[in-house]
This record gives sequence, C-alpha cells and structure tokens, in this order.
Amino acid sequence: VLTSEKFRDSLACRYGKTPRALQALCDGCGENFDTNHALACKNGGLVYQRHNESRDENCDLNRKAGFSQVLSEPIIKEANADGFGELRGDWSVRGFWVPQRVAVFDTRIFNANAP
Repeated sequence: VLTSEKFRDSLACRYGKTPRALQALCDGCGENFDTNHALACKNGGLVYQRHNESRDENCDLNRKAGFSQVLSEPIIKEANADGFGELRGDWSVRGFWVPQRVAVFDTRIFNANAP
C-alpha cells in the first residue's frame, strides 16, 4: 500500500542507495542529511515520530484485540516537588498477561545500521 515514491525510496534504502529528493540539511540540527543521519538524529524529529507511530499502532492493535483499558503514556511514578523523576511507559493494557493487572510496555527505536 505504498505510493510509488515511497516504494522507490524503500528499495533504495534496502539496497544501500540514497533515496531521491532527499533534503540537503537536517531541519533539526543543520548537519548534512542522509539516511543514517535521519535514523540517528534526535533533533530532527524522525526518531520521535517513529517512536510515537509505534506506540499509537500498538495501542490501536490492543483495542482491536478487545482490551478496553489501554492507555497511551501512563504515569508510573509522579514527579517530585522539583518536577524531576517522573517515569512514564509508552502504553499500558489492563488484563494483557493477568486478569485485572496492568501491564506497562516501553519501546525503544534505534538505528540498526549504526556503527
């Protein structure tokens, strides 16, 4: 279900080529932009965008599987008086492993081609 442009870009990435019409500079940090930089730069937003898409997809799949209590970014530990120390999961599901028990999930997006 890819557009022709996305299909060509996917093939280019698969075979180690540079996708066509790639921007010259990163919009987040101003460095030279290539596929490796796009997968590693934390300022440009692509890492966070991929993370959030993964989180949202997993929440949607859990709801479609019949779980009614699915939360996105549940708070595990509240912040202290200074505003530090808050812990959040990526999503949680009540009854995933054990009935009436909340399972909290956390994902990590990484660049598999990193040195």
